[in-house]
Amino acid sequence: MLAIDTRYEGLRTMPRRAEMRIAVTTRTLGAPDQHVRGIATIHQLDRQVRFEMDTAIVENVGMAATDCRVTSAGHLVWVMDGTRLNIRYKPPAAADSPEASKPPEAGQGLQAGQHQQPMEMRADFGRLPPELGLRFRDPMGEPELGREFLNHPFTLRDGVLDGRAVKVLRSMSDVVFSRNSRAEVAFWVDPDSLLILRAVYDGVFTQSDDGKERAIATEMELSYRLGDPLPDRVFALDVGPDARDITDIIAREGRAALGMLP
Repeated sequence: MLAIDTRYEGLRTMPRRAEMRIAVTTRTLGAPDQHVRGIATIHQLDRQVRFEMDTAIVENVGMAATDCRVTSAGHLVWVMDGTRLNIRYKPPAAADSPEASKPPEAGQGLQAGQHQQPMEMRADFGRLPPELGLRFRDPMGEPELGREFLNHPFTLRDGVLDGRAVKVLRSMSDVVFSRNSRAEVAFWVDPDSLLILRAVYDGVFTQSDDGKERAIATEMELSYRLGDPLPDRVFALDVGPDARDITDIIAREGRAALGMLP
């Protein structure tokens, strides 16, 4: 795990882009399972990150393909420069139901697929402990986030992913991300580049405001382009003066406030 962390740290000053396919299933007692899928593009250079994703709600998962229904859940983009995080969410054009007026719940995550009005948010990392800011530093290289992974025991074995040889690392127990967030973690790693090609989190998140426990399973598949020139102004995202300040929510919920992790 230390070698993977070192590899990602070594990419810090290199322009890089990743494509991420993400699938999240949320299970809550007394409610139907919720399945959300997304395709994200991530640009990074040093402390600057742009994460942009289209999401969709998938219904009737596990049934016949003709019964499966996929509907847009909107477009999410967030940009950070190491000190500030700006976020913009646009709901699907068809979100004209009464649900559209509901604000998101803390910790529920914008990927939860709730129909919402357009939203802008911001966070000031200067008001947070440094390790919380680091959680947004590298959305495509989780081990780079630090001590939870580096100080946790993982098993290592050979595996295969899409026909290629990989190394599979699995946590020997739940990795604790915060007081209300933990998960079993597995990574599929290219043995030559030491880049993560697939990541799976099977965890539990307890929402602070109501104490409700949610089981969240997250799968991510990643591909990388290193050293490519970045688009002009890719790290520019201005939000208005009325943008909601979610610094306190992030302080309480961590990165789970955006639904990125269990």
